[in-house]
Amino acid sequence: MVKRICEKAIAASKLAKAHFSSLMYGVVPSRIKGPGFEYIDLREYSPGDDIRFIDWRASARMLKPEGDYRIMVKEFLLERMVNVVMILDYTQSMDYGDKIETAIYALTGLLSIAHSVGDIVDLIILRGDKPVIKYGLDPIDAINLALNTICRSDPCGKLDLTKITGYVEKLRNRESFFLITDYAHYPIEFEALATRISTMRSALGIVLVATPIEVKPPKVRGYYEFIDVEHPGRKYNVEIIEYYKKVKMHINRIKAVLLKMNIDYVDMIGLEHAKVRKLRLIKLYSITRLRRRMI
Repeated sequence: MVKRICEKAIAASKLAKAHFSSLMYGVVPSRIKGPGFEYIDLREYSPGDDIRFIDWRASARMLKPEGDYRIMVKEFLLERMVNVVMILDYTQSMDYGDKIETAIYALTGLLSIAHSVGDIVDLIILRGDKPVIKYGLDPIDAINLALNTICRSDPCGKLDLTKITGYVEKLRNRESFFLITDYAHYPIEFEALATRISTMRSALGIVLVATPIEVKPPKVRGYYEFIDVEHPGRKYNVEIIEYYKKVKMHINRIKAVLLKMNIDYVDMIGLEHAKVRKLRLIKLYSITRLRRRMI
């Protein structure tokens, strides 16, 4: 099994490196425009820009020839060299469909962005009772460490997000935390983790991965037997439509908690979906990096 996961993870990581190197090309070492703290310029608003950066006074002075206002947003110089924490869920619930490849694609993407802006990374890989924890890594070294860990061991154990706080406590004064996990958690777990990180005056960004069959019912109807991969003894017989209704409700509850806690997140339903949401990862990294200063 290790070989199967290893080959797919390496392929997903190479793909992410290619995608994000082209997206970030030309960004460094010159001045970087993005959410930061040194104001450098004004430009016209584009769909997707954060409304918090609209300069209403400047907008009032900018009139189009037809008489309409031009909405102007501020651009900032992105702060360099901050310490971020990447947390990768590598437990049993992730070993389903293409969730691990999707997670590695997201992790490699985030670390590629970190490398482009000169950030330092602490990496936590959660598996079983002995997580892999390394401090002060170059982002490229963090990518290699993650792949080496995956290629040496199978995913194992289960993850309770409330227990991550024990590791988080040791990482004070970090700018931002990024968690890559799936939906196999109670909503209260996300709330507890977000609250703890907020009290440390750090920011949290989340990547939620799933595989298509988890959220989209198959065309064949009827009753199915579902097995809990974290508790193999637990089996459930349920009508397929009712099962996916409950899945949708569970996902919506988690998203509602993240919205309530003002936590930015990106959801990726499989590797193909992740490819088209790579720009969202860049936005997630930038906004989470900035949010720390706004807490």
